[in-house]
Amino acid sequence: MPAKDYRILLVSNYRQDEQRSMLRFGKLLKDGLGQNGMTTHEIFPKCHLRRLTPAGAFSKWAGYADKYLFFPRKLASIMRRDTAPDLIHVLDHSNAVYLRNMNENRTRKLLTCHDLIALRCARNEFEDAPKTSKTGNRLQAWIHKSLPKADHFACDSSATLDDLNRLVPPSKDKAEVLHLGVDLLASDDPECQLSFEPEHTSYLLHVGSSSWYKNRKAVMDAFQSIKSEKEWNDLKLVLVGPPPQPTEMSAPFRKWLSENEEDILVVSSIPDATLQRLYEQAAALLFPSLVEGFGWPPLEARAAGCPVVASATGAIADLLGTNAAYVKPTNLAEIIRVTREVLSSKPKREKTLSIPSAEQCVKSYQSLYQRILHRN
Repeated sequence: MPAKDYRILLVSNYRQDEQRSMLRFGKLLKDGLGQNGMTTHEIFPKCHLRRLTPAGAFSKWAGYADKYLFFPRKLASIMRRDTAPDLIHVLDHSNAVYLRNMNENRTRKLLTCHDLIALRCARNEFEDAPKTSKTGNRLQAWIHKSLPKADHFACDSSATLDDLNRLVPPSKDKAEVLHLGVDLLASDDPECQLSFEPEHTSYLLHVGSSSWYKNRKAVMDAFQSIKSEKEWNDLKLVLVGPPPQPTEMSAPFRKWLSENEEDILVVSSIPDATLQRLYEQAAALLFPSLVEGFGWPPLEARAAGCPVVASATGAIADLLGTNAAYVKPTNLAEIIRVTREVLSSKPKREKTLSIPSAEQCVKSYQSLYQRILHRN
């Protein structure tokens, strides 16, 4: 039977969780597989109960009901049909709990594992991570018990593969690394209005959330130190994400920020075209994450010709090799020194085109689907 005749079901993420990278991965696969002649169908938990409580204390619990009560029933119904899919691909390992609704069926089950940071936090593997709540611990335990139910795993990086094999021993003979694809972001899309002109501003850039492992505290402390030097007095810090949070700021930085608010430029919810422009004009991307599953921003930045200072975590060092300057994320003095060296050297803004493209990522997954489906 030709591959295009197989029934492939993609299970993507609950939209109200606003997990941009996961939604982006789902779109990449759905669009790319369709262009390659493979018919797929995508489903995801719909907003039912949470629509009635969009905010407030009950919003989280309403979302849990949408994801873990209503949606599994829909999945179970699909799996009972004569037209049940031949392969179901759960695009995010945090939705491994849905695999429990697929056991009594001939359908093959593929799970993409992006990172196991939340699971490792629940197991107290990170000293600096905030303590996981009781509800969070129960959810991560549920996910952990569900992971072995997959027939095959695709991991974003070798680091994630190592974590998976350690925490889920049955995965050792049925897991492999498939890097995500990175293309230049769509520059034809309309841009949003910024409060500054990137082409006329000298700035360091960070792209990411305020989650503890993004290590934005080190980014801000390093910036403050470099900014104090006469040579970099005009330097700004552009944060693509939320504004600095109280837990991210040391007392000296908080005091400094109160007197220098104009030096921290915060932008959020920007279209890809605007992000591409920020990459292209930044003096450097500073990305000293404590841990990553894949690490899209350094790869995007380097593909756009932007110098990168990053920690060697996720797939960053795997894919960038010598095309980035690496730092130990817990060593602030090293972050400052290496960032200063990159700024002073003014490296050529050549675009690194050896990074796997979105098209290559799609073809890798298509090949994996065919291998799984043709197994006895």
